[in-house]
This record gives sequence, structure tokens and C-alpha cells, in this order.
Amino acid sequence: MAARRALQRRKLNADVRRIRIAAATVKGYTQNGNAALNAAVDRFEVDVAGQALSVHERSRYIDHAAALVGPRCYLCFQALEANRPTGAAAKLPCD
Repeated sequence: MAARRALQRRKLNADVRRIRIAAATVKGYTQNGNAALNAAVDRFEVDVAGQALSVHERSRYIDHAAALVGPRCYLCFQALEANRPTGAAAKLPCD
């Protein structure tokens, strides 16, 4: 279990770095971003959906990614916010 958590953290840290680099390629504020940013956000969303980390920790990774894309891409930010674990999934007794 600890190995799976460490693997998911490594993936998410790499994804956040990719998002930071891709967001730097977007000039100004756009509705749709660009191909690099969209691909980086998509990869992040797949990796953050894993269940190895607690809901709180996954939510913090989403906060970091959203802070990077918020000033650059409206739909990327909205996709990250929609992917946030909330409701019954956020109230798991094991977290």
C-alpha cells in the first residue's frame, strides 16, 4: 500500500511539473488552452483518479494544478474543479 501511494505521488508530481511547463506556453487567457496544456491536464486527471492517496491529498494536488491553469485556461480550470472528489466519496471512513 505504501508503495502504491509513493507511485501515485511521483506520477502526480510529474504531472504538476508538466502542467507548469505547458501553462507557460499559453499566452494570455484562453477559453480552451492549447494542445500541450490539454494533454497535461488530461494525464493529470487520469493519475489523480487513483485511490492510493486520501481524498484530502488528492484534493490538494488538484489545488496545485488548478492554481497553475486558472490564469491561463478557463475550461482546464473547470475540468479540474469538476474532477475534485466531493460528496459521499469525500466522506470515506478510511481517510
